[in-house]
Amino acid sequence: ERDFEEIARRGAQRRTQPSGVEQVSLLEHLWCPSRPPFPSAEDDTRASWELSDRALDIDVVSESWTEVEHLRGACRLVSCANLLVQVGYRDPTIWHSVVRSAAGMLADGGVLLLYDTTEWGGYLDRASMQKFCEDEGLALEVALHAVVGPSDAAAAGARATMALEVLRKRPGAPRQSISGDLGDAAAAAYLKSVSRLREEGNQFFKMGPGQGMGKAVRCYRKSLDALAVASSRGCFGPKLREVASRLESNLSAALLDAGRPEEALLAAKRAVHWDPSWPKGYFRQAKAHQALGQVDEVLAATVLMQQFEADPMVVA
Repeated sequence: ERDFEEIARRGAQRRTQPSGVEQVSLLEHLWCPSRPPFPSAEDDTRASWELSDRALDIDVVSESWTEVEHLRGACRLVSCANLLVQVGYRDPTIWHSVVRSAAGMLADGGVLLLYDTTEWGGYLDRASMQKFCEDEGLALEVALHAVVGPSDAAAAGARATMALEVLRKRPGAPRQSISGDLGDAAAAAYLKSVSRLREEGNQFFKMGPGQGMGKAVRCYRKSLDALAVASSRGCFGPKLREVASRLESNLSAALLDAGRPEEALLAAKRAVHWDPSWPKGYFRQAKAHQALGQVDEVLAATVLMQQFEADPMVVA
């Protein structure tokens, strides 16, 4: 558990140090507010888990980032730090493919944050970066450029010169709305991707508690994220509402088996939201309430489950 008041106090000290130089931790800035109201320990834990569930290992120098393809065109922030510090001596222009791939992941107005050495391949030179983006038609423009270094000793050489560069994606051509009708090829492709991720999650779920359950949670999260992207592009008809309900139910079961009943309850409530007449959503709610020791809520969810099970118009 993090002490937000202490983190804020340390941040204030850094900003008022005698040198007049402000040192900023990007992660602390993104994760921690500098002043009240601070998130509760429960909200902080839940947010941390949800971010951790979405953490993925990708090969940033590959031509395609298949692990995050389901988020293409939907990301608000992509960051890459110390790439050329590690591989610049071997391939000084490897940053070309990284910037191309990152541009494809960004939503309109999204930000690409780069922090690296300026030693290799003209990387993080403002003029060179802007020219590259224009030549490649990436719709990226340099919004901020700052050179830092050498930080310790002049003898450290060029590698000690680091730069921070922020690029923003300009609005592109308007996206075509995709029909929720599954006869539409694009909508069918979305559903196929969602189904594939869901099936991967099911296979991990069958492995039982332990590492497999964590992987199941991640797969269900990815599948739901893919649905969110589909929704943002106009593809969210009745069929995908049903799929969302089933996915949230699966996620609830995996979270409960992973020992995270509060999150399991939230997922179960979302399952009911997407399909209020589906009995299993209420069953998931009852299981989560039971794990939390909430007896009255267990009874209420069970009554609703039995009510919809008895309704001949409900298809499970």
